[in-house]
Amino acid sequence: MAGRAVWLVVAMVFGLTLACEKAEAPAPAPEAAKKKAFKPTLPEPPDYAKLAAMALKASNGAWTVYGVSMNKAALLDQQVEITGRVKERVVCTTPNDCPDRPYAMLVDPAADRFQVMVVRENDKGFSELEPGATVTLVGHLVEHTSDGKLFRTEGILVIPGGVDPEPTPEVVEPPAGKK
Repeated sequence: MAGRAVWLVVAMVFGLTLACEKAEAPAPAPEAAKKKAFKPTLPEPPDYAKLAAMALKASNGAWTVYGVSMNKAALLDQQVEITGRVKERVVCTTPNDCPDRPYAMLVDPAADRFQVMVVRENDKGFSELEPGATVTLVGHLVEHTSDGKLFRTEGILVIPGGVDPEPTPEVVEPPAGKK
């Protein structure tokens, strides 16, 4: 029994000796293997004092795009009147270049980082929404369209359907001398 205790003590001392030895430091990586530190490019932080002073409603009583953004939870699934500037209009220009649904983006002129997407119920009549124009629109505020093609957490304003202008027919003049 005493022999076992001696071997047990010797094994513990040997194990502690191995555990306490310093591990060798790894060799430094060659210069080519070192990676440069990634530095993300982030936008400037917003001016919170300016944002707090922005109007939630326009002079005509309609919500501003900023106002809708700040009160979206209370306005969802309700009829809303919004005033904003049309930033862009995305419609089908060629058969190969069609979005899931045509839409326009409405921004707040005081802070264009606040945006609301605008769609029409029948996807027609976007010629009325000229980029750069300030408009007041009435529609239903949702986060996604009923067909599931568009989703936007900032909000989508579904406005009544419009009418596309009739294309003007091309008049082909007959060559001179022929009738």
